[in-house]
This record gives sequence, structure tokens and C-alpha cells, in this order.
Amino acid sequence: MRKNKEIGIKVIAEKTGFSMSTVSRALNRCSNISAETTIAVLHAAREIGYQISTRRKTVAIILPERSKKLSWYSIGLMNALCEASLEFDYLLDFILADQMELLDERMTQGIISFDYASNVAKYVSAHSALPMICINDTGRSIDGIHSIFSDNRDAIMQAVNHLVGYGHRKIALFVHDGLVSADSRLRQKAFEDICQLYPLDPVSMVYCGKHQAPGGGFVPYFYDAILTAKAQGITAIINAGEFAGAEFLHALNYCKVKVPEEMSLITWEMPGVSQFLSPPVTTLEQNFPELARRSFETLAELMKDKPPLQDFCVPYLLHSRSSVALPF
Repeated sequence: MRKNKEIGIKVIAEKTGFSMSTVSRALNRCSNISAETTIAVLHAAREIGYQISTRRKTVAIILPERSKKLSWYSIGLMNALCEASLEFDYLLDFILADQMELLDERMTQGIISFDYASNVAKYVSAHSALPMICINDTGRSIDGIHSIFSDNRDAIMQAVNHLVGYGHRKIALFVHDGLVSADSRLRQKAFEDICQLYPLDPVSMVYCGKHQAPGGGFVPYFYDAILTAKAQGITAIINAGEFAGAEFLHALNYCKVKVPEEMSLITWEMPGVSQFLSPPVTTLEQNFPELARRSFETLAELMKDKPPLQDFCVPYLLHSRSSVALPF
């Protein structure tokens, strides 16, 4: 075993031009080795498939860049990844998306990213041959980068089915960014497709943002759109916003729309919050533990040079609470 390790160090030394002792110190992160030397040694080590002798593999977890605040989504996913890593016995190395150059200084065996700016996969495909999983972001299968998605189509299907089961036929989908994000476009398209399966009259979709309330008061809670939906006779709303469940319920209260007596409501889950609102809100929740488990499972296969046949979609969880009732 030691002989094989020495052969690996010798090959790295030949590739980099450093002595075997310098290579060994760089691999062991000795403080008297410069960052430039360490990066060159690690790059050569990755090229030949050299593994540092450790029982556990190290996986880099790529978080959103520093300018993005970590919301409950990021924190919930981080917690799920930490818990799943115990099952797979991986060490985790957390790196921010705008500090990807730190990967050059790490001896990681794989990458899992939940940065949602769609830039990480491009960087990795151009700078690294490490196997990689993107959570809720587009990968690059041709470069060995695969995606694990929450199934947005399934989410909208569950929401519409739930409302139709209560007898609702006038349902509005609210999205918050004018269909700028890929998730909003997927949810809007799914809503259009699914509503064709039912005799919904009419199908209404309201693309809303921040509005000025009468009298000059600023209400960043969809004031005009809610009043428009009420005037159209909408009886149920699916609020497809990751972070706006509590704000949207506040907006309905501000507009004096009673939930669920006048308007049924389904939002995206805010863990530890949605069930304690008044009324407790029916929600759709991304299955973070399953996203994390599938990510590590797929990454393990990639590490063995067994790429999956396709990306994987994880169904949402529907939490039925008292914000949905029979239409008035």
C-alpha cells in the first residue's frame, strides 16, 4: 500500500517538477508550502486519480454566492445534506459560489451544488473533471454533471387536484417574478397543462409584484393582484413563491379577504412557520431529505464511473391544513 502511494507521489513529482518531499508536504497541507505549489500538486493529483489516504471521501458543497442571503431554503437543504452525509460517511467542505477557485486548493472527490444562478456547472465543466450534482439547477450531462430536481410539475398537479377535490373551479396561480426564473416558467406551464384536464372556468394566472396601495401606502404584498382576483370571482389561489407564504396571507388579510371563507390558499412551505399561521396554511414542500439522499447516491455512482441514464425528479410533499375549504 505504501509502495503504491510512493509511486503516486513520484508521478506527481514528475508532472510538476517538484521534489517528492515537496509533493508529500503539499498533499498534507504543510504550512511551509506556498498556495501556488499546493494548487499545482493537487491539480496533478486529480489528473492521475491520486487519492489521499483517508477512510472517507470529501465532497464539496457549493452554496449561493456571498451576496445572496441564506434563506430557510438554503438552511433546510444544508441541514438535509449534513444529515445524509452521515449515512454515506462523507466529509463535507462548504464553498461559496463566488469563491469557486478554492476548489483548486481542495482534494475533493465530488461536488454537490445548490447555487441557483446556473453558473457553477459551467465553471466546473471548464475547470475541473470532478463528478458533480446540481440540486434544482441545470447540469451538463455531457460533462458528467447531473441534476436532482424538485418536481415542479408534480407540485402544481398536487395543488390543483387538492383544490378541485374541494370543488374549486376558479383557481389563480400567482408567480412573483414575471416568469423570469426557470421555476416560475415551469410552474406556469404545468398550471396551463393541468387545468386543461378539468372544466375550470375560468383559468386565471396573475403575474404580480410590489404595488402601491390607495392613499400612498407601500404594500409589497400583491395588493392589486389580490383585489383583481377577488373581482374575477376566483375562489382559490396557489401562491407559487418560495419565501412569500406568510407575506401573502398578510396581504389577503390587508385586503380584507378571509381565508378560507372567501379564498382558499395553498403556498410553499415555510418550515416551523406555515403550520402556526392563522389559519394554518396548506402547503407544498420540497422533500429536502430525499433531494440530499438522491444527490449523494447519484454522486457515489458517478465516482464509480457509472453515470445515471437521466436526471432525477423528487416529488413534493403536500401538507393539508385549514386554509383550504369548500368554495363560498
